[in-house]
Amino acid sequence: MKQKKHLKKLCILLLTFVCISAVAQNDNALHFNHGPYIIGDHFSLPNGNDEFTLEVWVKFPELGDRLAIATWANDAAGDADKFSYEFNIEAGRLLYTEWGGPVHGWTYHYAPVTMSNDIWHHVAFVRKAYPGDDSADNNIFLYADGVEVYRGKGGVDTSDFVTDYFTIGALKFFSGGYQHKFSGAMDELRVWNYAKTQNEIRGQMISKLGATEDNLLAYYPFDEGVAGGDNTLITNVVDVSENSPEGGALVGFDLTGDTSNFVETEDYTSLGQGTFITTWEVDETTGLEIIIPINTNTFYGNYTYDYSVNWGGDGNITTETGNADHTYQNAGTYTVTISGDFPAIYFNNTNLIENNLEKIRTVEQWGFIEWESMANAFLGARI
Repeated sequence: MKQKKHLKKLCILLLTFVCISAVAQNDNALHFNHGPYIIGDHFSLPNGNDEFTLEVWVKFPELGDRLAIATWANDAAGDADKFSYEFNIEAGRLLYTEWGGPVHGWTYHYAPVTMSNDIWHHVAFVRKAYPGDDSADNNIFLYADGVEVYRGKGGVDTSDFVTDYFTIGALKFFSGGYQHKFSGAMDELRVWNYAKTQNEIRGQMISKLGATEDNLLAYYPFDEGVAGGDNTLITNVVDVSENSPEGGALVGFDLTGDTSNFVETEDYTSLGQGTFITTWEVDETTGLEIIIPINTNTFYGNYTYDYSVNWGGDGNITTETGNADHTYQNAGTYTVTISGDFPAIYFNNTNLIENNLEKIRTVEQWGFIEWESMANAFLGARI
């Protein structure tokens, strides 16, 4: 769960008013409305063929044209020396593109899964080093809500190129213009200097980070200002990684009202269509412990489990390969979110602990999980 962070800033009056930082930081997101964008500091970003991961929470209003989340590139004088990496959503699908100059041209990587509009999604773009033209290895991986939705081979070897600009919310063309400007909201944009695994993405996607995370190159939480308020004095967003003292320059934002401004964010614990979401009710009478039962009955198959559970309410997240067990501190109804390799749930009319069948109440969302069996999945459960 996102944790609130309130950083008080200091303003000093010395003959003229000197404001070291104009705002108190809260827990916000940043809204774009097809016009504004951010010019980020490119100096800490990956160069050429370096591995990287870019991840961010996004909410877009419609399944329409291409929306650029971010771009970094080299705008060299000669076309042969230009390159770009572009991170997009198009018609609700993740799209990663590379340009390697006229020799290599463009490569396009479309995810086949369409994400729903008007809800928050966590998306991640992962690039391993280019494996070579003759290799069959995949090096491009796209994730939606912690689930891999695409893998493929990048067709561009950019090992000699050096990044010299970084844009958030638009695609900066080499001619200097900005296109495919983003519409919607972004939150918690992060860039890492290595290819994160699926479990690493899941493990941090709903948590805020500190400034000293290993391998973190850039981190924009977009927590400045007052949600929906007058934020017109704010000119930059902070890069919490401390690799960019200047942060990112805000260009074209209104910074007042509910659009083109800092806006309220969400509790991401139960968001994202990639997750399997249930609710459970516990109390002192029936017990505060619950167990998520897996299917180990070889009659149905030999299933392998490797999944993450966000237990809701108390902020605990665990990684499991068998039955998942959790004891809450207080009575209540809790939203439990499962992502990863979870081929079957198996209540089978059996209480692994007293009253466990009575504690699960609803299935809120099935998600992208690839179910291999529903045999006796909820048999006997109060659902």
